[in-house]
Amino acid sequence: MIACDCGRSLQVPVGARARKGKCPGCGRILRLEAAEPHTPDLILRCQAGCINSVAFARDGQTLVAGCDSLPDVEGAVRAGELHLWKLADGQSLAVAKAHRGGVTSVALDPDLQLVVTGGRDGTLVVWEIVQGMWDSVSVGKLRALEGHSGEVTGLGFSPSGGLVASAAKDQTVRLWDVPSWQPAGVLRSGRLGQASLSFSPDGRYLAGAWRSRGPVIIWDVATRKEATRLRLPSEQDFDDFAVGFGANSDTVVVMSSDEVRVWDLASMQVLVTLPTHRRQAMAVSGASGQLALGGKFDESRSAVSLHEIATGVELRKLEGHNLPVACLAWSCDGQRLATGSVDSSINVWTI
Repeated sequence: MIACDCGRSLQVPVGARARKGKCPGCGRILRLEAAEPHTPDLILRCQAGCINSVAFARDGQTLVAGCDSLPDVEGAVRAGELHLWKLADGQSLAVAKAHRGGVTSVALDPDLQLVVTGGRDGTLVVWEIVQGMWDSVSVGKLRALEGHSGEVTGLGFSPSGGLVASAAKDQTVRLWDVPSWQPAGVLRSGRLGQASLSFSPDGRYLAGAWRSRGPVIIWDVATRKEATRLRLPSEQDFDDFAVGFGANSDTVVVMSSDEVRVWDLASMQVLVTLPTHRRQAMAVSGASGQLALGGKFDESRSAVSLHEIATGVELRKLEGHNLPVACLAWSCDGQRLATGSVDSSINVWTI
């Protein structure tokens, strides 16, 4: 990708020869050099099963991940794992057993003091990150939060860190006050299936999408009331795999089983669409203006594709996993991307 003075950029295919190209913004002719294949900065591994969820600390220096459990030799279900890594050198900081059947979701508070995990057992666990001597780190179970009656499938801290939202297969989204951890509201979605949650950058809205036919629901966080629904004509409704806000609270990106749609909330119009091509995970970075789509590229390769939110233009592909990509997360500054896979590995890329 080459940047133009007007602020737009032009994609350079990996392996392409040096050539000229026209800026999609101003039309200026740019001379482009071949893009080099991208390789990850770090490859992190866990000994459990699929990586279900990853999250960066606000400073971009720590990564947390939640993993499935592997059955023991007798087929009994075991606890999943919560992992913390130091990204400067890939050092494992802490590992904790969590949730019978596996950890489905993780969320890290803005101050890097607390981690919340959601599990297949229907519970939430709050973990305290303790800084010890000689840069040692440990995690201790602070408390369990009960209220859901189904597998927890989505989690998120509000931008201020004052609320945690959790979604489960019981057709509810629950809000929890931080630091009291008392229930702060129950939002009725009426939707089954795995959920994806996203707070808007200003903390005003909470968006939810589900892997079942129906609209994306957006709630007003202050009033706990529905603000709007993003819905296509009924014959075009798809299962929605993921939702995320752009750089402002008026742009919402939705990934379905068929396509990605970029919505403008002010006009309630779809501005951009692009096909998903077997993608099953998405992460949106308002800071970089990019979205990442992960899944299976073809029968033999798994890949992540990066796209410009404003246009949907593909900027590059990242290849490095042997099995499908299951989860993605951007650092707050949009400079790094973590990709978690069914192959029990996490690749960390500088973008």
